[in-house]
Amino acid sequence: MKFIQFEEHRINPEAIDYYHIDYDELFIYFRGGTSLDFQGSRAADLVKLLDKAIGVAGEEA
Repeated sequence: MKFIQFEEHRINPEAIDYYHIDYDELFIYFRGGTSLDFQGSRAADLVKLLDKAIGVAGEEA
């Protein structure tokens, strides 16, 4: 299991239920019912990290 360290958040990609982008805002929803949101360039940077982490997780499975 690989975590993503992004600013003060340590995100487990395997715990993400889903995420989506609405204009310049990223919403991440976790299986436990919690969520995070990021705006602007922060959102774009995190999407790149999430896509990479989820892709890696898919290859390892």
